[in-house]
Amino acid sequence: MPNVISYKGTDFPKNSRLKEAKEALADTSKFALEAVSNVGEAVGPYLPLITAVASLTQQIVKAYESAQYNKKSCAALIERICCYSERN
Repeated sequence: MPNVISYKGTDFPKNSRLKEAKEALADTSKFALEAVSNVGEAVGPYLPLITAVASLTQQIVKAYESAQYNKKSCAALIERICCYSERN
């Protein structure tokens, strides 16, 4: 047999590269989790403020939409009054 290399057990080169890749992935995952944890700790105290701002924003949007609806309703009523006034 020409140039055949026999590997037994975990001596196969792919296994060592796979092990290195797994270790690198574990290190990267650990770093990412620490970063997310740090961001969570930094943002945590501001969550009540963010929640309040989001709630107020929703209320403002609802009020604006109601005002726009009322504006259209009032315009329609004014138009009807003007048309009625012109007939009489």
